[in-house]
Amino acid sequence: LTFTGCDAAGCAALDGLVRFGSPGPIAVDHAIAPVADTAADSGAISLVNVDPRASLVTLEASIAIPSTTSAIDAVAFGLTASTIASARVAPVIALVVSASRGDVTLQVGGEIVEAAAAPTDGAYYPYTLTIGPSGVAHVSGPGGALDAHVALPAQALHAIVFGRATNPGSTPATFPARIASLGVHQRGCD
Repeated sequence: LTFTGCDAAGCAALDGLVRFGSPGPIAVDHAIAPVADTAADSGAISLVNVDPRASLVTLEASIAIPSTTSAIDAVAFGLTASTIASARVAPVIALVVSASRGDVTLQVGGEIVEAAAAPTDGAYYPYTLTIGPSGVAHVSGPGGALDAHVALPAQALHAIVFGRATNPGSTPATFPARIASLGVHQRGCD
């Protein structure tokens, strides 16, 4: 599964991803930006099964957050057990990059287990989340390494991009938190 950005016409071809939320995600700066109010998330979910109990799963993303924000503004990617996104996404594991807080958090079951500072200069940075059959999760990115242990559910999971921006800006310095690419890879374990 690969998502490689949006064009001037929007994010029509999300290559295997289904949009959700109201309002749904928008295209800005050749990226997808989840926008929603304070009570809901928006984004895109994959209907393709991934199973970290059977193989090493790696999610790679390129994310930028604004240098200036005065509202809730965050973008995340991870794995969820649901194929239908409700008002609030309930990820099994997710990497959340928050412009509001200026941090990167590794969340397991919606709880923050690790955090680091995030660059807030509006530039894109690579982030990688890897999880394997033992439930050990590892994140690498510009804030350093974050690690956690995840109790993996007995079902396949789905990649998801989600978040919210309650007051998305319209200039490069204030564009909302956004994700320009997402790659999901599964590799068998030895």
